[in-house]
Amino acid sequence: MADQYSHYEIDTKKCVGCGLCAQNCPVSVISGDPGKTHVIDQEGCIKCNACFDVCPYEAVIRS
Repeated sequence: MADQYSHYEIDTKKCVGCGLCAQNCPVSVISGDPGKTHVIDQEGCIKCNACFDVCPYEAVIRS
């Protein structure tokens, strides 16, 4: 279920590469190596908020 935000991205200064966002993405559009900043594929993102909700580092930016 989409919300009012149309763009999700990962803040490179806050992301520690823990992978929780990728593990919880229902459409598997978040990628990255362990310990490295992850990336969200904007075309496939369904804006479900799962990555935002699960990130303990508040590294997911919604706009």
